[in-house]
Amino acid sequence: MNCTECVDLAVHVLLGQEATEIAARWHEHRKSCSACGAEAARVAELLKRVRSYDAPPTRATFRTELRERLTGLGYDDLLREARPRDRVAARWAWVRHRVRTSTAVKLALAAAAVVVVSAVAWQARDERGTLPGELVGLAPAQPESPSAPIENAPATTPAPAVEPSPPPRGASRADVAFGAPDEVQDKTLAETAIDPTPPLPPDVLERLELATERLNRFATARHLLRKRLRGEADDGAGLSPAAETAMRDATRWLLDQQFEDGSFDPARFEGQPEARVGVTALAMLALQRGGVRGVPTGLLAQRVTRGMDWLRSTRDDAGTLGMVKGADAVTLFNHAAATMAFAERYVLSGRVDEALLSDAVLRLDDLNRQRQGREAQDGDVVAARFAALALEAARSAGVPTVLNLDRVVAQARAEFEGSIDTSLIASGSLPVPQFQAAVTAGAIDPYYTAAPVLRATTLPVPTVMQVLERPELREPSLLFCATIDLHARGGAGWATFEAKLLDELAQTQQRNGSFRAEYAFDAVGRAGGVLYETALGVLTLGVPVRVAK
Repeated sequence: MNCTECVDLAVHVLLGQEATEIAARWHEHRKSCSACGAEAARVAELLKRVRSYDAPPTRATFRTELRERLTGLGYDDLLREARPRDRVAARWAWVRHRVRTSTAVKLALAAAAVVVVSAVAWQARDERGTLPGELVGLAPAQPESPSAPIENAPATTPAPAVEPSPPPRGASRADVAFGAPDEVQDKTLAETAIDPTPPLPPDVLERLELATERLNRFATARHLLRKRLRGEADDGAGLSPAAETAMRDATRWLLDQQFEDGSFDPARFEGQPEARVGVTALAMLALQRGGVRGVPTGLLAQRVTRGMDWLRSTRDDAGTLGMVKGADAVTLFNHAAATMAFAERYVLSGRVDEALLSDAVLRLDDLNRQRQGREAQDGDVVAARFAALALEAARSAGVPTVLNLDRVVAQARAEFEGSIDTSLIASGSLPVPQFQAAVTAGAIDPYYTAAPVLRATTLPVPTVMQVLERPELREPSLLFCATIDLHARGGAGWATFEAKLLDELAQTQQRNGSFRAEYAFDAVGRAGGVLYETALGVLTLGVPVRVAK
């Protein structure tokens, strides 16, 4: 059992929901791995707290009143139903993330949180007591006395016994609070009441106002991005005839390689089957943009639908898209590329796959953190690059998630920037790892916003152009990032780079339309093979028409 499986199974083993053999393997791994042991202790402590918590009574009409109150303020999107594949697993993913990233379990919306905690406490009320077996000793003992009362808590008075009217059968279920089981909420709300309604705290109101501003901003961003991805933007941007021809030939070659089930097999073209999810996702990113001259739009739409259906089918029980045992870097690449494809699909199709995408973003954050906590592997640099771009895609698309994506994207960018010696930037003599980090950091923000962000780590244009001049830097995803960065800056630097880029790609494009370069790849590039290079070639050529100026 590896660390990923151990972390994912922790709550189920602690609740006694796993088979004896699996539980024994989990205990064995937990004892031999200090990180997993610490995680198990945190899980056990949290479960003890949940089991010892007495849920406060909640007024029967709380859900309806809260929804009406927030709807009247314009916060409809905050109340959308998540529809996870497994309510218990989804609720635990949220709790685990909040505990991991905060010293105290902070709640984004205090009013909605009361319903969630009530539901969890009711479900655990009959299970109170010690944890099974030796798991009791994993967490510190909890005091038997109840916690100190909350200051200025409103006085409670019994409400008149009025039987709540059931919601109509055809009504929307968006008022179900953050994945709590319906039967738990209905039972709790029907049997208890509280009055008066406590006002929302100032910090919650401030967060709601910030959320509203972000929703408005994302609505505009999604509209512009949708037009770009559909080829409907009218801002003067376009491709040169040479770029159009290269993009058309590469797109046709990709279409010819797609299997009937919608997937692409890199093993057919010098790659490895482990990267099948990742290269299929990159192909979807390359194909789902409309307006490729010489390729019917209807054919593109049909093939993209088929490919996205296949990607959905690859999700495992932990929520990973493209899990490969023993190859963590390729797993991260697979999942990141698929998340990026679903984020763009979300922009094009509205709320389609919203629950899957929200879960994929959470899982991507988990996988990225695991990469930072383990020993470095061949391919981690490229995998981390795709992870950062995927998180930026989710942020730009306005994907609803419990994560603060502004903060998560900032952390991903800071990871790249933190390794750069700024004193070497002016001379242009950065070591290869620092050069790669600087180019990646410069591409994270502008890809979907087309707004260049100049920082202390921003490389001069001539330095970025070294990706076309130094063989050790000619990695397709790095070239993609350099193109995003320089296109966002525009001007004479971009015009010079674009001409050199077309010459470089023309030398690597084969007669059948695919791209194949003669230089060594890391683990991700080797696994992706020619399909990886060709899909990224199409994406690189399409930067001027995918990104608004």
